[in-house]
Amino acid sequence: MVVLPVLTNVRVEEDADCAAQVTLLNELLAKAVADLDEPRSPLLPASPPGANDFRVATYDGTHPNADGEHKIAAAFAEAMYQAWGWGQPYETGTG
Repeated sequence: MVVLPVLTNVRVEEDADCAAQVTLLNELLAKAVADLDEPRSPLLPASPPGANDFRVATYDGTHPNADGEHKIAAAFAEAMYQAWGWGQPYETGTG
């Protein structure tokens, strides 16, 4: 299973308490992935999409639009390709 951290969104940017909670959640999620990963049930952390500006990649500041969906798909594909040799690097328009 590939796990992506919670991405920055409008609420994280505008609410310091929310941002702190998301940071904590992402830290705990990374720890859980590391602690629970095992060969018969692998867990793989994916890096957040590069250059993912939620103002451009979402339709409401939180939920991904087509651009955001492609960036998220690329993050998952890249993680699987780099770690497990599955598939290939994601290219928009190839799926």
